[in-house]
Amino acid sequence: MGNFRNLNVWKEGINLVKEVYRLSVLLPEEEKFGLKSQIIKG
Repeated sequence: MGNFRNLNVWKEGINLVKEVYRLSVLLPEEEKFGLKSQIIKG
């Protein structure tokens, strides 16, 4: 089958994770240990 990192679903998943991290820094500081931590840790 080859390297899983060459699969489109893998690449899209990595892009999604990067976008979630990028957006999480925009959350208010009071969410530091609330919603933000839930988003990051899944």
